[in-house]
Amino acid sequence: MGHIFISYSHKDKDYVDKLEKVLQKEGFEVWIDDRIHYGSDWPKVVTTNLDNSDGVIVILSNNSYQSDMVQNEVVRAREKNKPIFPILLDEDTWLIIQTKQFVDVRDGSLPDRRFYDRLAGFTSRKITTSLSSGEASAPQSRLQKSKPEKSEQERLASEEQDKGSQLRAKVVLPVRAITSRQIVRDWMSSSVTVVHPDSIVTYALTLMRRRRIHCVVVDLSEKNPSYCILTTRDIRDKVVALGRNPAETTVREIMSGPVDVAKPAWTLIKCSESMQKNRVGYMPVADHSGKIIGVISETDIFVAVEESGW
Repeated sequence: MGHIFISYSHKDKDYVDKLEKVLQKEGFEVWIDDRIHYGSDWPKVVTTNLDNSDGVIVILSNNSYQSDMVQNEVVRAREKNKPIFPILLDEDTWLIIQTKQFVDVRDGSLPDRRFYDRLAGFTSRKITTSLSSGEASAPQSRLQKSKPEKSEQERLASEEQDKGSQLRAKVVLPVRAITSRQIVRDWMSSSVTVVHPDSIVTYALTLMRRRRIHCVVVDLSEKNPSYCILTTRDIRDKVVALGRNPAETTVREIMSGPVDVAKPAWTLIKCSESMQKNRVGYMPVADHSGKIIGVISETDIFVAVEESGW
């Protein structure tokens, strides 16, 4: 079963998360760049998943318009003759909306039924539990729409190539230097999972797998807040590689830290310096009251650099 690649700015991730859930509920396989594991060759993983996709959804916004990474993903999609499905989240400065049908969600809504039916013409869908009982009993062949015949794909590809040749020189924006104005609040993940240091590793591992995250924050003390980090790399290197039983190992035994706690107003430069000092790839983020409100990773910083063109 093929997948749909979503190209977006991480500043629009809240909307993308909602869209991803609906797409999955509709039976589509979706790939976004939070699937990338810690330590992976990030650009190579993104390119491979875009090249292997059945189509590319592009979230059009002022944020993505200013993102070199999104612009380059659009160019790559055109070069690979991928069907492109634009969703207009805000702004109308993208040249692509002048030549392609797009879905207007500037009111914050999700695409209507026609959008998902159109997607189904390019990739397969799996049976989902959200279907009614009558639909669930139907043969899978009824629920899956086959891909267009090769001749149709070639026709669409030819149209895309003709349009792309006119736009390609315009879609790539000039490189912009990252500045101290880029702050943690804009790039952190607001979804954070906190565990107790005496929890067994199996529990933490299950949380990470089910929530599709690569780290959890470890709260060492309620009275004097102090935090460590447990990552998938910690589990790999300190449990799996050593042949230890995760059901008999506590988080305390393998966690990294204590680590500094980032502030939302920190610059990415300051955050990077702190990560380097602590030799960690993740940091919890706390508000002025000390409450943990998110996590920022070195991958988040990498994406910021990639989108801004250091």
